[in-house]
Amino acid sequence: MPVVFSSSVTAISADELREVEKEKNMRGLKVSARLRLLLVTVWGVVGCAPAQPTGKIVATVPAKGVLLYQGKPLPFHSVLLAPEKDRSAIGMTDKDGQFVLGTNRPNDGAVPGSHRVAINYVGNPEDDPMSKGLVRIGTTPPPPKVKIDKKYQSPDTSGVVVEIPPGGTDAIQIELK
Repeated sequence: MPVVFSSSVTAISADELREVEKEKNMRGLKVSARLRLLLVTVWGVVGCAPAQPTGKIVATVPAKGVLLYQGKPLPFHSVLLAPEKDRSAIGMTDKDGQFVLGTNRPNDGAVPGSHRVAINYVGNPEDDPMSKGLVRIGTTPPPPKVKIDKKYQSPDTSGVVVEIPPGGTDAIQIELK
């Protein structure tokens, strides 16, 4: 019940004041509940929408190979191939140093041409309970068993270049010294 103040009303009882406060609080709760329902609905629709590509899809060719350090397989490292103009490709070596590159999505290959290479230790995803065996999620890997020179961590400093032929390849061999 709305309370109207006018010059003819000079006082309000404590009970009436409590009733007014209670009504104000109830209106606030109704709005708050409606707002929460709206936010949950919007979050559900937006949060459950299928992921959309965040960039243009580029043409790729199959690309896989092996990463070696002093002639031995180098496991659990990311292999990044950075072309001059297109999107980079990335893969992760398995326990045998084998990797498959992906550019638009995992394992779809790389753009043909010359690529500068970067190598970084990522650790065994099996050691990370959050990874489900795929990629580490928010945990720091244990130290690598083999330490490679830090220059390999960037395509600008590694000095390693890989050529991806127009038809693709399954024989990339990256040898670090």
